[in-house]
Amino acid sequence: MKKSNILLISLTICLSITLVFGITTKRTNSNRKMEKTALLNPKYSEKIERIIFDSEKSYTILQKEQKNNILNQVSYFMSYFNSKNYDIKYDNIINIQLKCDNNMTSEFIQNMTNVIFLAKVDAKSLKKNQIVYANHIQIYGDDERKLLDLSFSKSDSTGTRIFIKNNLTDKVYSAKDEYSKYFTMEWKDFLNKSFFPEELQNNISSVQQIEIVDIKNGKKTSRILQKDGDQFQSKLLQIIPLQSNQIALPENWNYIMQEKNLTKQITVEDGMLNLYNVALYETDGQFFISAQGILYKISEWTYLKILDI
Repeated sequence: MKKSNILLISLTICLSITLVFGITTKRTNSNRKMEKTALLNPKYSEKIERIIFDSEKSYTILQKEQKNNILNQVSYFMSYFNSKNYDIKYDNIINIQLKCDNNMTSEFIQNMTNVIFLAKVDAKSLKKNQIVYANHIQIYGDDERKLLDLSFSKSDSTGTRIFIKNNLTDKVYSAKDEYSKYFTMEWKDFLNKSFFPEELQNNISSVQQIEIVDIKNGKKTSRILQKDGDQFQSKLLQIIPLQSNQIALPENWNYIMQEKNLTKQITVEDGMLNLYNVALYETDGQFFISAQGILYKISEWTYLKILDI
């Protein structure tokens, strides 16, 4: 056989292999369709009436409270249940209602309306019980129409991706695990971390007096610091900026906030006679502060700092 024929046959074989491989690769890539989309249509962001979070440990409802036309800001309050059996009134079921942090609710809604990349998964190819959904989010509009109903899995075996199921369409997607922080927010993520409200922090000069009550062995010692006093400003600046990222589980609040565990009370009064109270507790070697209707867990360093005020 001539060398030219051998070369031609070899070239033909190589081209055939390349063509087949190219077609196979194209089909493989087409099986994994990428979608660039938002989980919640942005046009619904101003129409959200209720958000429900159902996790393995708790059941949380964020409900629209009112709209401030001046600030154009929506406020939500939160109902927290320490059980999924929230409609069954057992003694061990805890239900509390708290004011949400507007910044956190706005950030969550913004994240849900952001455009992200999702890989569509062929649900038929999944084995039974291959995906375990651990978190569930439902969003309702002001007309009680369900705008979103999503279930989220934990990270897959690679630890890099999660599965998302749209329960309204039965479509399943996979997404980068980095997105899971938006989908797995807990009740405490929507609460204010500061011990005093933002409006007071932004207007410290409105504070007129501070009442401090020290409690030791059941005896209370009270003192009042007036605005024109020597220690007033320094003590005020020690108190107002304090915050904590840890919130005690509501089911433990009654146990922690017993009178015997109370060690200090501080009341701040502004020029409109509004009172802002915080209370310090020490329980079983742990330290807590009650403020704005929330019980925060604090470090020993923070506890001693407040105790010294």
